[in-house]
Amino acid sequence: MNGKNTSTQKLSSHMFFWPVMIGATSAVGLISALVADGLWDAMSWALLAIPVALSAYFSWRKN
Repeated sequence: MNGKNTSTQKLSSHMFFWPVMIGATSAVGLISALVADGLWDAMSWALLAIPVALSAYFSWRKN
């Protein structure tokens, strides 16, 4: 019974890793856009472009 819980936890952490990373990237990009100027604006543009680029890539790629 303990082995099943461990494999379920591994599956959950593996499955949610990239969505959490994309969400964290978006959050940092939004916060940096609101809080600072200069290079922070460029960083926010770059960080906010990552989810858009990933969405476009996975929408247009062929199976």
